[in-house]
Amino acid sequence: MLKTGKISMGLLCLTSLMSCIDSPIINKYVSVDTKGWQTTDTVNIEIPSQKNAADANISIRVRTTEDYPYKDLHMRVTIKSNGKKLSTTDTKINIYDKNGETTGKGFPYIENRSTTPILMKLETDSNYTVCITHLMETVNLCGIS
Repeated sequence: MLKTGKISMGLLCLTSLMSCIDSPIINKYVSVDTKGWQTTDTVNIEIPSQKNAADANISIRVRTTEDYPYKDLHMRVTIKSNGKKLSTTDTKINIYDKNGETTGKGFPYIENRSTTPILMKLETDSNYTVCITHLMETVNLCGIS
């Protein structure tokens, strides 16, 4: 059974923007307001300019506690380059399985990862921003920090 309490603390993060041939380009944790992640709040992650063009995968992880009240977390990921929108992808992270068991690992914070990487092409000498918003019906998603 899913619990209906608040998340005592969590961490939204973008992890492992990985090139297909190299090690991770960036691995960054970003905090959101502990009072709640509003639907109007956007987590922005800057990707530095690259010397070589590369295909890359974006993987998103979220840390929650077992009190997270929803089965999953729906998000929208928008990629911009030099201020221009390149793509928008809706993705979700499963927090609990059909039996109410957590799908992630860890204690007291359970880390869950998006199951489908978001693909992007990094061009040389271009700056990128990855913008993440939640798509949950709750306007204020409490506890994710």
